[in-house]
Amino acid sequence: MTPGWIDVEAMDRLPPFLVSVVSPSEHWLYASSRGGMTGGRVRAEDSLFPYLTDDRLHRAQEDVGGWTCLHVQRDGVTTPWEPFRTRSQPHLRRRLRKSVVGDRLVYEESNDSLGLTFSVQWAFSERFGIVRSATLSVHEGSPGASVRVADGLNGVLPAGAPLGLVQTASNLVDAYGRAEWDAEGELALFTLESLPTDRAEPAEGLRANVAWCEGLSVEAVLLGRDQLDGIALGRAARHEPLVTGRPGAFVVTSSVDVAPDAPRTWHIVADVSRSHVDVSVLRTRERSGLGDVLQAELDATTAALEGIVADVDGLQRTADPVLDAHQRASALFNAMRGGVPVREHRIVAADFARFVAARHASCHARNADWLGSLDSDLEVGDLLARARERGDADLERLVFERLPLWFGRRHGDPSRPWNTFEVLVRNDDGSRRVHWQGNWRDVFQNWEALLLAYPEFLESVVPVFVNASTLDGYNPYRVTSDGIDWEVPEPENPWANIGYWGDHQVNYLTRLLELSMAHHPGRLEALLHREVFSSADVPYRLRGYDDL
Repeated sequence: MTPGWIDVEAMDRLPPFLVSVVSPSEHWLYASSRGGMTGGRVRAEDSLFPYLTDDRLHRAQEDVGGWTCLHVQRDGVTTPWEPFRTRSQPHLRRRLRKSVVGDRLVYEESNDSLGLTFSVQWAFSERFGIVRSATLSVHEGSPGASVRVADGLNGVLPAGAPLGLVQTASNLVDAYGRAEWDAEGELALFTLESLPTDRAEPAEGLRANVAWCEGLSVEAVLLGRDQLDGIALGRAARHEPLVTGRPGAFVVTSSVDVAPDAPRTWHIVADVSRSHVDVSVLRTRERSGLGDVLQAELDATTAALEGIVADVDGLQRTADPVLDAHQRASALFNAMRGGVPVREHRIVAADFARFVAARHASCHARNADWLGSLDSDLEVGDLLARARERGDADLERLVFERLPLWFGRRHGDPSRPWNTFEVLVRNDDGSRRVHWQGNWRDVFQNWEALLLAYPEFLESVVPVFVNASTLDGYNPYRVTSDGIDWEVPEPENPWANIGYWGDHQVNYLTRLLELSMAHHPGRLEALLHREVFSSADVPYRLRGYDDL
Protein backbone atom coordinates (compact mmCIF):
# COMPACT_ATOMS: atom_id res chain seq x y z
CA MET A 1 0.00 0.00 0.00
CA THR A 2 1.34 3.42 -1.00
CA PRO A 3 0.03 6.59 0.69
CA GLY A 4 -3.49 7.26 -0.56
CA TRP A 5 -3.68 4.11 -2.70
CA ILE A 6 -4.41 0.40 -2.45
CA ASP A 7 -2.09 -1.47 -4.84
CA VAL A 8 -2.65 -4.91 -6.33
CA GLU A 9 0.57 -6.09 -7.92
CA ALA A 10 0.49 -8.62 -10.78
CA MET A 11 -3.30 -8.43 -10.82
CA ASP A 12 -3.33 -10.29 -14.16
CA ARG A 13 -2.15 -13.42 -12.35
CA LEU A 14 -5.20 -13.37 -10.07
CA PRO A 15 -8.71 -14.52 -10.91
CA PRO A 16 -10.65 -11.50 -12.21
CA PHE A 17 -12.57 -9.43 -9.68
CA LEU A 18 -15.07 -6.57 -9.84
CA VAL A 19 -14.17 -3.04 -8.72
CA SER A 20 -16.51 -0.10 -8.19
CA VAL A 21 -15.40 3.50 -8.55
CA VAL A 22 -17.46 5.98 -6.54
CA SER A 23 -18.51 9.55 -7.28
CA PRO A 24 -20.06 12.11 -4.92
CA SER A 25 -22.37 12.97 -7.81
CA GLU A 26 -24.59 10.83 -10.04
CA HIS A 27 -21.84 8.92 -11.88
CA TRP A 28 -21.39 5.18 -11.53
CA LEU A 29 -18.62 2.93 -12.83
CA TYR A 30 -17.89 -0.79 -12.48
CA ALA A 31 -14.70 -2.34 -13.82
CA SER A 32 -13.18 -5.77 -14.12
CA SER A 33 -9.61 -6.12 -12.93
CA ARG A 34 -8.93 -7.34 -16.47
CA GLY A 35 -10.08 -4.06 -18.00
CA GLY A 36 -13.69 -4.58 -19.08
CA MET A 37 -15.78 -1.65 -17.95
CA THR A 38 -19.25 -0.16 -17.75
CA GLY A 39 -20.18 3.29 -16.49
CA GLY A 40 -22.55 6.20 -16.86
CA ARG A 41 -24.82 8.47 -14.87
CA VAL A 42 -27.91 7.92 -12.71
CA ARG A 43 -29.02 4.47 -13.93
CA ALA A 44 -27.93 1.51 -16.05
CA GLU A 45 -30.02 2.83 -18.96
CA ASP A 46 -27.74 5.88 -19.18
CA SER A 47 -24.53 4.03 -19.99
CA LEU A 48 -21.38 4.93 -21.84
CA PHE A 49 -20.51 1.24 -22.28
CA PRO A 50 -22.91 -1.73 -22.28
CA TYR A 51 -24.12 -2.73 -18.82
CA LEU A 52 -23.04 -6.37 -18.57
CA THR A 53 -23.21 -8.94 -15.81
CA ASP A 54 -19.87 -9.33 -14.08
CA ASP A 55 -18.99 -12.69 -15.68
CA ARG A 56 -19.29 -11.10 -19.13
CA LEU A 57 -17.50 -7.98 -17.95
CA HIS A 58 -14.47 -10.08 -17.01
CA ARG A 59 -14.31 -11.32 -20.62
CA ALA A 60 -15.06 -7.99 -22.26
CA GLN A 61 -11.72 -6.18 -22.18
CA GLU A 62 -11.39 -6.61 -25.96
CA ASP A 63 -14.80 -5.02 -26.59
CA VAL A 64 -15.69 -2.41 -23.94
CA GLY A 65 -13.63 0.12 -22.03
CA GLY A 66 -10.30 1.66 -22.93
CA TRP A 67 -8.21 0.67 -25.96
CA THR A 68 -4.60 1.61 -26.64
CA CYS A 69 -2.00 0.71 -29.23
CA LEU A 70 1.50 2.21 -29.11
CA HIS A 71 4.13 1.89 -31.85
CA VAL A 72 7.43 2.72 -30.18
CA GLN A 73 10.20 3.95 -32.48
CA ARG A 74 13.89 3.83 -31.47
CA ASP A 75 16.95 3.74 -33.74
CA GLY A 76 14.84 3.09 -36.82
CA VAL A 77 13.07 0.10 -35.24
CA THR A 78 9.31 0.15 -34.57
CA THR A 79 7.87 -2.11 -31.86
CA PRO A 80 4.09 -2.47 -31.40
CA TRP A 81 2.64 -2.59 -27.88
CA GLU A 82 -1.01 -3.05 -26.88
CA PRO A 83 -1.13 -2.50 -23.11
CA PHE A 84 -3.43 -4.76 -21.07
CA ARG A 85 -4.33 -6.89 -24.10
CA THR A 86 -1.92 -9.86 -24.10
CA ARG A 87 -1.58 -12.60 -21.52
CA SER A 88 1.12 -12.34 -18.88
CA GLN A 89 4.65 -12.29 -20.24
CA PRO A 90 7.97 -12.05 -18.40
CA HIS A 91 8.73 -8.52 -19.67
CA LEU A 92 5.30 -7.15 -18.69
CA ARG A 93 4.44 -6.09 -15.14
CA ARG A 94 0.91 -5.05 -14.32
CA ARG A 95 -0.58 -3.29 -11.35
CA LEU A 96 -4.08 -2.18 -10.38
CA ARG A 97 -4.43 0.80 -8.05
CA LYS A 98 -7.50 2.25 -6.38
CA SER A 99 -7.48 5.44 -4.37
CA VAL A 100 -8.28 5.04 -0.69
CA VAL A 101 -10.97 7.69 -1.14
CA GLY A 102 -12.59 5.37 -3.70
CA ASP A 103 -12.96 7.79 -6.62
CA ARG A 104 -10.04 6.77 -8.85
CA LEU A 105 -8.91 3.53 -10.49
CA VAL A 106 -5.58 3.10 -12.26
CA TYR A 107 -4.44 0.31 -14.59
CA GLU A 108 -0.68 0.26 -15.05
CA GLU A 109 1.54 -1.83 -17.32
CA SER A 110 5.34 -1.64 -17.35
CA ASN A 111 7.11 -2.99 -20.43
CA ASP A 112 10.67 -3.78 -19.36
CA SER A 113 11.80 -4.65 -22.88
CA LEU A 114 10.83 -1.15 -24.05
CA GLY A 115 11.66 0.67 -20.83
CA LEU A 116 8.23 2.29 -20.76
CA THR A 117 5.25 2.35 -18.44
CA PHE A 118 1.70 3.13 -19.58
CA SER A 119 -0.98 3.91 -17.00
CA VAL A 120 -4.64 4.82 -17.31
CA GLN A 121 -6.66 6.50 -14.56
CA TRP A 122 -10.46 6.49 -14.53
CA ALA A 123 -12.09 9.25 -12.48
CA PHE A 124 -15.04 11.67 -12.48
CA SER A 125 -15.77 15.30 -13.18
CA GLU A 126 -19.10 16.77 -12.13
CA ARG A 127 -18.97 19.13 -15.10
CA PHE A 128 -17.56 16.88 -17.84
CA GLY A 129 -18.39 13.26 -16.91
CA ILE A 130 -15.98 10.32 -16.93
CA VAL A 131 -12.32 11.27 -17.32
CA ARG A 132 -9.76 8.74 -18.55
CA SER A 133 -6.24 10.09 -18.06
CA ALA A 134 -3.39 8.27 -19.80
CA THR A 135 0.30 8.69 -18.93
CA LEU A 136 3.32 7.33 -20.81
CA SER A 137 6.65 7.46 -18.96
CA VAL A 138 10.24 6.27 -19.47
CA HIS A 139 11.95 3.96 -16.99
CA GLU A 140 15.01 5.23 -15.18
CA GLY A 141 18.09 4.53 -17.29
CA SER A 142 16.12 4.00 -20.51
CA PRO A 143 16.27 6.35 -23.50
CA GLY A 144 13.39 8.45 -24.76
CA ALA A 145 11.33 7.40 -27.74
CA SER A 146 9.00 8.59 -30.47
CA VAL A 147 5.62 6.92 -30.20
CA ARG A 148 2.68 6.67 -32.57
CA VAL A 149 -0.35 6.64 -30.29
CA ALA A 150 -3.83 5.27 -30.92
CA ASP A 151 -5.87 5.66 -27.74
CA GLY A 152 -9.45 5.99 -26.61
CA LEU A 153 -12.68 4.17 -25.88
CA ASN A 154 -14.10 0.98 -27.34
CA GLY A 155 -17.75 -0.12 -27.32
CA VAL A 156 -19.29 3.36 -26.86
CA LEU A 157 -23.08 3.28 -26.85
CA PRO A 158 -25.42 5.81 -28.45
CA ALA A 159 -27.48 7.80 -25.98
CA GLY A 160 -30.91 6.36 -25.26
CA ALA A 161 -30.06 2.76 -26.17
CA PRO A 162 -32.67 0.67 -24.31
CA LEU A 163 -31.05 -1.54 -21.68
CA GLY A 164 -33.06 -4.58 -22.73
CA LEU A 165 -31.86 -4.28 -26.32
CA VAL A 166 -28.27 -3.71 -25.24
CA GLN A 167 -28.34 -6.95 -23.28
CA THR A 168 -30.42 -9.14 -25.61
CA ALA A 169 -30.41 -7.58 -29.10
CA SER A 170 -27.25 -5.50 -29.29
CA ASN A 171 -27.12 -5.85 -33.08
CA LEU A 172 -30.25 -3.66 -33.24
CA VAL A 173 -28.54 -1.02 -31.12
CA ASP A 174 -25.61 -1.04 -33.55
CA ALA A 175 -28.00 -0.85 -36.51
CA TYR A 176 -29.71 2.27 -35.16
CA GLY A 177 -26.46 3.89 -33.99
CA ARG A 178 -24.82 6.99 -35.46
CA ALA A 179 -21.36 8.28 -34.53
CA GLU A 180 -20.37 11.69 -35.87
CA TRP A 181 -17.26 13.84 -35.53
CA ASP A 182 -17.92 17.56 -35.02
CA ALA A 183 -14.65 19.02 -36.29
CA GLU A 184 -15.39 22.58 -35.15
CA GLY A 185 -16.23 21.50 -31.62
CA GLU A 186 -13.61 18.71 -31.62
CA LEU A 187 -16.32 16.48 -30.26
CA ALA A 188 -17.66 13.00 -31.06
CA LEU A 189 -21.44 12.52 -30.82
CA PHE A 190 -23.04 9.10 -30.37
CA THR A 191 -26.76 9.13 -31.09
CA LEU A 192 -29.61 6.99 -32.38
CA GLU A 193 -31.00 7.64 -35.84
CA SER A 194 -34.34 7.03 -34.13
CA LEU A 195 -35.45 5.23 -31.02
CA PRO A 196 -35.65 1.48 -31.78
CA THR A 197 -39.28 0.55 -32.30
CA ASP A 198 -41.41 -1.46 -34.70
CA ARG A 199 -44.34 0.93 -34.44
CA ALA A 200 -45.30 3.34 -37.18
CA GLU A 201 -44.80 6.44 -35.07
CA PRO A 202 -42.14 9.16 -34.74
CA ALA A 203 -39.48 8.33 -32.16
CA GLU A 204 -36.61 10.77 -32.24
CA GLY A 205 -33.48 10.27 -30.20
CA LEU A 206 -32.82 13.76 -28.83
CA ARG A 207 -29.79 13.15 -26.63
CA ALA A 208 -26.16 12.28 -27.29
CA ASN A 209 -23.30 10.52 -25.61
CA VAL A 210 -20.20 12.62 -26.18
CA ALA A 211 -16.42 12.15 -26.15
CA TRP A 212 -13.41 14.38 -26.71
CA CYS A 213 -9.67 14.47 -26.20
CA GLU A 214 -7.34 16.89 -24.43
CA GLY A 215 -3.56 16.82 -24.50
CA LEU A 216 -2.91 15.22 -27.90
CA SER A 217 -2.52 16.79 -31.31
CA VAL A 218 -5.16 14.68 -33.03
CA GLU A 219 -4.27 13.38 -36.48
CA ALA A 220 -7.26 11.08 -37.10
CA VAL A 221 -10.40 10.08 -35.25
CA LEU A 222 -11.93 6.61 -35.37
CA LEU A 223 -15.61 6.33 -34.47
CA GLY A 224 -15.89 2.56 -34.95
CA ARG A 225 -13.79 -0.47 -34.16
CA ASP A 226 -13.29 -1.79 -37.71
CA GLN A 227 -9.77 -0.37 -38.05
CA LEU A 228 -8.41 -1.34 -34.64
CA ASP A 229 -6.89 -4.66 -35.68
CA GLY A 230 -5.27 -3.02 -38.69
CA ILE A 231 -3.76 -0.26 -36.57
CA ALA A 232 -2.34 -2.88 -34.20
CA LEU A 233 -0.64 -4.44 -37.25
CA GLY A 234 0.90 -1.10 -38.21
CA ARG A 235 -1.53 0.16 -40.84
CA ALA A 236 -2.20 3.88 -41.08
CA ALA A 237 -5.50 5.10 -39.61
CA ARG A 238 -8.17 6.57 -41.90
CA HIS A 239 -10.10 9.46 -40.39
CA GLU A 240 -13.79 8.59 -39.85
CA PRO A 241 -16.08 11.65 -39.70
CA LEU A 242 -19.22 9.48 -39.70
CA VAL A 243 -19.96 5.86 -38.83
CA THR A 244 -23.46 4.36 -38.89
CA GLY A 245 -24.81 0.92 -38.22
CA ARG A 246 -21.64 -0.23 -36.45
CA PRO A 247 -20.45 -0.60 -32.83
CA GLY A 248 -19.20 2.76 -31.57
CA ALA A 249 -15.70 3.77 -30.54
CA PHE A 250 -13.72 6.93 -29.93
CA VAL A 251 -10.05 6.43 -30.71
CA VAL A 252 -7.67 9.25 -31.61
CA THR A 253 -4.28 8.87 -33.28
CA SER A 254 -1.30 11.10 -32.65
CA SER A 255 2.49 11.16 -32.45
CA VAL A 256 4.34 12.04 -29.26
CA ASP A 257 7.91 12.19 -28.06
CA VAL A 258 8.49 10.94 -24.54
CA ALA A 259 11.73 11.76 -22.75
CA PRO A 260 13.24 10.54 -19.46
CA ASP A 261 11.82 12.46 -16.47
CA ALA A 262 9.17 14.03 -18.74
CA PRO A 263 6.05 11.80 -18.87
CA ARG A 264 3.35 12.56 -21.42
CA THR A 265 -0.24 12.77 -20.19
CA TRP A 266 -3.48 13.22 -22.11
CA HIS A 267 -7.18 12.83 -21.32
CA ILE A 268 -10.15 11.16 -23.00
CA VAL A 269 -13.37 12.62 -21.59
CA ALA A 270 -16.86 11.22 -22.12
CA ASP A 271 -20.36 11.88 -20.86
CA VAL A 272 -23.82 10.43 -21.38
CA SER A 273 -27.30 11.61 -22.29
CA ARG A 274 -26.39 15.21 -23.07
CA SER A 275 -29.02 17.60 -24.45
CA HIS A 276 -28.69 19.99 -27.40
CA VAL A 277 -27.91 22.78 -24.95
CA ASP A 278 -25.26 20.68 -23.18
CA VAL A 279 -23.59 19.87 -26.50
CA SER A 280 -23.68 23.51 -27.60
CA VAL A 281 -21.95 24.60 -24.40
CA LEU A 282 -19.36 21.84 -24.71
CA ARG A 283 -18.57 22.78 -28.32
CA THR A 284 -17.47 26.23 -27.16
CA ARG A 285 -15.41 25.07 -24.18
CA GLU A 286 -12.23 27.03 -23.58
CA ARG A 287 -9.32 24.95 -24.86
CA SER A 288 -6.52 26.90 -23.20
CA GLY A 289 -5.57 25.43 -19.83
CA LEU A 290 -8.18 22.69 -20.13
CA GLY A 291 -5.84 20.09 -18.63
CA ASP A 292 -5.58 22.18 -15.46
CA VAL A 293 -9.36 22.59 -15.42
CA LEU A 294 -9.82 18.83 -15.61
CA GLN A 295 -7.34 18.27 -12.78
CA ALA A 296 -9.19 20.80 -10.63
CA GLU A 297 -12.45 18.97 -11.36
CA LEU A 298 -10.94 15.63 -10.29
CA ASP A 299 -9.57 17.19 -7.10
CA ALA A 300 -12.99 18.67 -6.33
CA THR A 301 -14.53 15.22 -6.74
CA THR A 302 -12.05 13.76 -4.25
CA ALA A 303 -12.70 16.54 -1.73
CA ALA A 304 -16.48 16.15 -2.01
CA LEU A 305 -16.30 12.40 -1.50
CA GLU A 306 -14.02 12.83 1.51
CA GLY A 307 -16.60 15.22 2.94
CA ILE A 308 -19.32 12.60 2.64
CA VAL A 309 -17.15 10.01 4.42
CA ALA A 310 -16.44 12.56 7.15
CA ASP A 311 -20.19 13.15 7.56
CA VAL A 312 -20.64 9.49 8.54
CA ASP A 313 -17.60 9.30 10.83
CA GLY A 314 -15.60 7.28 8.33
CA LEU A 315 -12.25 9.03 8.79
CA GLN A 316 -9.75 7.64 11.26
CA ARG A 317 -6.00 7.46 11.62
CA THR A 318 -4.38 4.61 13.50
CA ALA A 319 -1.03 2.85 13.35
CA ASP A 320 -2.37 0.59 10.60
CA PRO A 321 -3.25 2.42 7.34
CA VAL A 322 -4.92 -0.72 5.94
CA LEU A 323 -7.42 -0.69 8.80
CA ASP A 324 -7.99 3.03 8.22
CA ALA A 325 -8.69 2.36 4.53
CA HIS A 326 -11.06 -0.47 5.46
CA GLN A 327 -12.95 1.87 7.80
CA ARG A 328 -13.27 4.47 5.03
CA ALA A 329 -14.56 1.92 2.55
CA SER A 330 -17.05 0.46 5.01
CA ALA A 331 -18.40 3.89 5.92
CA LEU A 332 -18.59 4.95 2.27
CA PHE A 333 -20.49 1.88 1.09
CA ASN A 334 -22.77 2.11 4.12
CA ALA A 335 -23.53 5.72 3.16
CA MET A 336 -24.17 4.74 -0.46
CA ARG A 337 -26.70 2.13 0.63
CA GLY A 338 -28.39 3.93 3.50
CA GLY A 339 -27.84 7.59 2.71
CA VAL A 340 -26.45 10.60 4.60
CA PRO A 341 -28.48 13.31 6.38
CA VAL A 342 -28.75 16.38 4.18
CA ARG A 343 -28.20 18.88 7.01
CA GLU A 344 -27.26 16.78 10.01
CA HIS A 345 -30.29 16.63 12.35
CA ARG A 346 -32.20 19.40 10.57
CA ILE A 347 -35.18 19.12 8.22
CA VAL A 348 -35.76 21.69 5.47
CA ALA A 349 -39.29 23.07 5.91
CA ALA A 350 -40.07 23.42 2.19
CA ASP A 351 -38.97 19.85 1.54
CA PHE A 352 -41.12 18.59 4.40
CA ALA A 353 -44.14 20.45 3.04
CA ARG A 354 -43.67 18.79 -0.36
CA PHE A 355 -43.36 15.42 1.36
CA VAL A 356 -46.65 15.90 3.27
CA ALA A 357 -48.43 16.94 0.05
CA ALA A 358 -47.21 13.82 -1.73
CA ARG A 359 -47.94 11.41 1.11
CA HIS A 360 -51.25 12.76 2.47
CA ALA A 361 -53.14 15.38 0.46
CA SER A 362 -55.87 16.01 3.05
CA CYS A 363 -53.30 16.36 5.84
CA HIS A 364 -51.46 18.91 3.74
CA ALA A 365 -54.68 20.80 3.10
CA ARG A 366 -55.48 20.89 6.84
CA ASN A 367 -52.02 22.20 7.69
CA ALA A 368 -51.09 24.27 4.61
CA ASP A 369 -50.88 27.60 6.45
CA TRP A 370 -48.86 26.09 9.30
CA LEU A 371 -46.45 24.41 6.89
CA GLY A 372 -45.96 27.71 5.09
CA SER A 373 -45.15 29.51 8.35
CA LEU A 374 -42.27 27.22 9.38
CA ASP A 375 -38.72 28.46 9.55
CA SER A 376 -36.50 27.53 6.60
CA ASP A 377 -35.15 24.53 8.49
CA LEU A 378 -35.63 23.09 11.96
CA GLU A 379 -34.09 20.50 14.23
CA VAL A 380 -36.07 17.29 13.91
CA GLY A 381 -37.02 17.42 17.60
CA ASP A 382 -38.32 20.98 17.27
CA LEU A 383 -40.38 20.10 14.19
CA LEU A 384 -41.87 17.10 15.98
CA ALA A 385 -42.82 19.20 19.02
CA ARG A 386 -44.54 21.79 16.83
CA ALA A 387 -46.40 19.11 14.91
CA ARG A 388 -47.72 17.58 18.15
CA GLU A 389 -49.12 20.96 19.15
CA ARG A 390 -51.32 20.78 16.07
CA GLY A 391 -53.09 17.69 17.45
CA ASP A 392 -52.99 16.02 14.03
CA ALA A 393 -51.83 12.39 14.31
CA ASP A 394 -51.19 12.12 10.56
CA LEU A 395 -48.92 15.17 10.66
CA GLU A 396 -46.97 13.78 13.61
CA ARG A 397 -46.56 10.42 11.85
CA LEU A 398 -45.27 12.13 8.71
CA VAL A 399 -42.62 14.00 10.70
CA PHE A 400 -41.35 10.64 11.90
CA GLU A 401 -41.41 9.16 8.42
CA ARG A 402 -39.51 11.97 6.72
CA LEU A 403 -35.91 10.84 6.76
CA PRO A 404 -33.99 13.71 5.12
CA LEU A 405 -31.27 11.53 3.58
CA TRP A 406 -29.37 12.01 0.34
CA PHE A 407 -26.69 10.01 -1.54
CA GLY A 408 -28.50 6.72 -0.84
CA ARG A 409 -29.26 4.37 -3.69
CA ARG A 410 -30.64 0.89 -4.11
CA HIS A 411 -27.91 -1.72 -4.02
CA GLY A 412 -27.22 -2.84 -7.57
CA ASP A 413 -24.19 -3.81 -9.61
CA PRO A 414 -23.20 -6.22 -12.39
CA SER A 415 -22.90 -9.05 -9.89
CA ARG A 416 -26.56 -8.52 -8.87
CA PRO A 417 -28.26 -7.53 -12.13
CA TRP A 418 -31.76 -8.02 -10.72
CA ASN A 419 -31.24 -4.94 -8.53
CA THR A 420 -31.73 -1.88 -10.68
CA PHE A 421 -30.39 1.35 -9.22
CA GLU A 422 -30.83 5.09 -9.50
CA VAL A 423 -28.19 7.56 -8.33
CA LEU A 424 -30.27 10.70 -7.68
CA VAL A 425 -28.23 13.13 -5.59
CA ARG A 426 -28.85 16.68 -6.85
CA ASN A 427 -31.82 18.98 -7.35
CA ASP A 428 -31.99 21.21 -10.42
CA ASP A 429 -30.40 24.06 -8.46
CA GLY A 430 -27.45 21.85 -7.45
CA SER A 431 -28.55 21.36 -3.84
CA ARG A 432 -28.57 17.98 -2.18
CA ARG A 433 -31.64 15.97 -3.15
CA VAL A 434 -33.54 14.11 -0.45
CA HIS A 435 -33.72 10.65 -1.96
CA TRP A 436 -33.02 7.14 -0.77
CA GLN A 437 -34.15 3.68 -1.73
CA GLY A 438 -33.19 0.21 -0.69
CA ASN A 439 -34.23 -3.39 -0.68
CA TRP A 440 -35.91 -4.11 2.62
CA ARG A 441 -33.36 -6.62 3.80
CA ASP A 442 -30.50 -4.22 3.03
CA VAL A 443 -31.29 -0.71 4.09
CA PHE A 444 -32.09 -1.13 7.78
CA GLN A 445 -28.81 -2.77 8.63
CA ASN A 446 -27.10 0.22 7.01
CA TRP A 447 -29.20 2.62 9.03
CA GLU A 448 -28.14 0.90 12.24
CA ALA A 449 -24.55 2.06 11.65
CA LEU A 450 -25.64 5.49 10.36
CA LEU A 451 -27.70 6.17 13.48
CA LEU A 452 -24.67 5.86 15.71
CA ALA A 453 -23.62 9.18 14.16
CA TYR A 454 -27.15 10.66 13.94
CA PRO A 455 -29.12 9.27 16.92
CA GLU A 456 -31.92 11.87 16.74
CA PHE A 457 -33.34 9.98 13.75
CA LEU A 458 -33.60 6.69 15.67
CA GLU A 459 -37.26 7.24 16.46
CA SER A 460 -37.90 8.03 12.79
CA VAL A 461 -36.35 4.84 11.45
CA VAL A 462 -38.42 2.65 13.79
CA PRO A 463 -41.78 3.93 12.41
CA VAL A 464 -40.46 3.67 8.84
CA PHE A 465 -39.64 0.03 9.60
CA VAL A 466 -42.93 -0.80 11.34
CA ASN A 467 -45.21 1.20 9.05
CA ALA A 468 -43.93 -0.64 5.99
CA SER A 469 -44.97 -4.03 7.42
CA THR A 470 -48.31 -5.75 6.90
CA LEU A 471 -50.64 -7.27 9.44
CA ASP A 472 -49.78 -10.77 8.21
CA GLY A 473 -46.07 -10.38 8.79
CA TYR A 474 -44.75 -9.38 5.39
CA ASN A 475 -42.33 -6.64 4.44
CA PRO A 476 -42.24 -4.90 1.05
CA TYR A 477 -39.65 -5.63 -1.57
CA ARG A 478 -38.30 -2.10 -1.33
CA VAL A 479 -38.71 1.02 0.80
CA THR A 480 -37.94 4.45 -0.60
CA SER A 481 -38.11 8.11 0.33
CA ASP A 482 -41.31 8.23 -1.75
CA GLY A 483 -43.06 5.26 -0.16
CA ILE A 484 -43.34 1.49 -0.29
CA ASP A 485 -42.62 -0.51 -3.43
CA TRP A 486 -44.42 -3.85 -3.80
CA GLU A 487 -43.75 -6.32 -6.56
CA VAL A 488 -46.40 -7.21 -9.13
CA PRO A 489 -47.53 -10.86 -8.98
CA GLU A 490 -45.72 -12.95 -11.60
CA PRO A 491 -46.68 -16.60 -10.97
CA GLU A 492 -44.68 -17.79 -13.99
CA ASN A 493 -41.48 -16.07 -12.82
CA PRO A 494 -39.50 -18.16 -10.29
CA TRP A 495 -37.52 -15.05 -9.26
CA ALA A 496 -40.63 -13.04 -8.35
CA ASN A 497 -42.06 -12.87 -4.85
CA ILE A 498 -44.65 -10.80 -3.04
CA GLY A 499 -42.92 -9.26 -0.08
CA TYR A 500 -40.73 -11.06 2.43
CA TRP A 501 -41.54 -12.74 5.69
CA GLY A 502 -40.61 -10.42 8.51
CA ASP A 503 -39.24 -13.02 10.91
CA HIS A 504 -35.62 -12.73 9.78
CA GLN A 505 -35.95 -8.94 9.85
CA VAL A 506 -36.94 -8.86 13.51
CA ASN A 507 -33.28 -8.84 14.48
CA TYR A 508 -32.82 -5.56 12.60
CA LEU A 509 -35.75 -4.00 14.42
CA THR A 510 -34.45 -5.30 17.74
CA ARG A 511 -31.11 -3.59 17.18
CA LEU A 512 -32.85 -0.31 16.35
CA LEU A 513 -35.00 -0.55 19.48
CA GLU A 514 -31.93 -1.25 21.60
CA LEU A 515 -30.14 1.78 20.16
CA SER A 516 -33.12 4.01 20.89
CA MET A 517 -33.37 2.74 24.47
CA ALA A 518 -29.65 3.32 24.98
CA HIS A 519 -29.65 6.87 23.57
CA HIS A 520 -33.14 8.03 24.56
CA PRO A 521 -34.50 6.07 27.57
CA GLY A 522 -38.28 6.22 27.73
CA ARG A 523 -38.82 7.80 24.32
CA LEU A 524 -40.05 4.62 22.63
CA GLU A 525 -42.34 3.74 25.52
CA ALA A 526 -43.96 7.15 25.14
CA LEU A 527 -44.76 6.35 21.52
CA LEU A 528 -46.64 3.13 22.25
CA HIS A 529 -49.91 4.94 22.88
CA ARG A 530 -49.59 7.52 20.11
CA GLU A 531 -51.11 7.08 16.67
CA VAL A 532 -47.83 7.27 14.81
CA PHE A 533 -47.74 3.69 13.58
CA SER A 534 -49.68 2.11 10.74
CA SER A 535 -49.78 -0.98 8.55
CA ALA A 536 -48.85 -1.07 4.89
CA ASP A 537 -51.73 -0.93 2.43
CA VAL A 538 -50.77 -3.77 0.11
CA PRO A 539 -52.10 -4.59 -3.38
CA TYR A 540 -53.70 -7.90 -2.42
CA ARG A 541 -56.37 -9.16 0.01
CA LEU A 542 -55.32 -10.87 3.21
CA ARG A 543 -56.73 -14.30 4.01
CA GLY A 544 -58.77 -14.72 7.15
CA TYR A 545 -57.01 -15.52 10.41
CA ASP A 546 -57.91 -19.23 10.37
CA ASP A 547 -56.56 -19.64 6.83
CA LEU A 548 -53.35 -17.88 7.73
